[in-house]
Amino acid sequence: MNRIIISLAVSYVVMRGVLAAVQVSAQDLHIEVVSSFPELVTGGDSLVKISGTSTAPTVTVGGSDVSSVFVSDGQGGWVGLVEGLVDGENMLAAAAGGRDATLSVTNYPTNGTLFAGPQQMPFVCENEAHGLAPATDESCAAPTVTGYSYRSTDGTWKTLNPKHQQPTDIEMTTTIDDKTVPLINWYEKGVINRSAYVISLLHDPAAGPLPTPISNATGWNGKLIMSHRGGVRAGFHQGRTSERSILTGGTWAVETTTSTSR
Repeated sequence: MNRIIISLAVSYVVMRGVLAAVQVSAQDLHIEVVSSFPELVTGGDSLVKISGTSTAPTVTVGGSDVSSVFVSDGQGGWVGLVEGLVDGENMLAAAAGGRDATLSVTNYPTNGTLFAGPQQMPFVCENEAHGLAPATDESCAAPTVTGYSYRSTDGTWKTLNPKHQQPTDIEMTTTIDDKTVPLINWYEKGVINRSAYVISLLHDPAAGPLPTPISNATGWNGKLIMSHRGGVRAGFHQGRTSERSILTGGTWAVETTTSTSR
């Protein structure tokens, strides 16, 4: 009787192992756009994740190999920033371990509409009011601007050159994670869909490189504050925004990044 019980137990364990192996080997390869909906991509690039394979996948877009941009995310997936998407439909394809998957991605111009219909006309661009170069066309397009500023111990904001030795008057702040860090702001300014935007990130360049879609060694906590404000004061013109209002809004003591758009 004991032999029968032992034999049944061993058989059960073996069958469980076989079934588990079958399930793993039959896992589907999957492509996912993690930066937006796949049908609403803008600006010619998209953050893409491939899952269902432990080995590096071969990935193409429109027939061009982009496999080199994908790295392991440490969680069983492969993540990469796919660039060079054309306006309209783009076909992503991935292959690994004898399996393959495809995903259609629709890309739109940075300054075009996605679903809201024709853009309002006439429209006055006010790029200079946002610290940007004059518009190059009627879409208010302008080169993206990045830089650093810091809060001084005298209560003012000053420009910071990350290539120079840091000033001695940088104010310190405490984050929601209870970390005391220099109050240094990295910012990006630009134009999306004719609206000026500002992205601000608490980041000390002396601590390491800026976070990227595949690396966050310098500690962004993954939290985001979006500030749109009611009405946004725009009508047939670009509207106004202020990086200063972001920096003086008291958010730095509780979060590590903030963003606003118009």
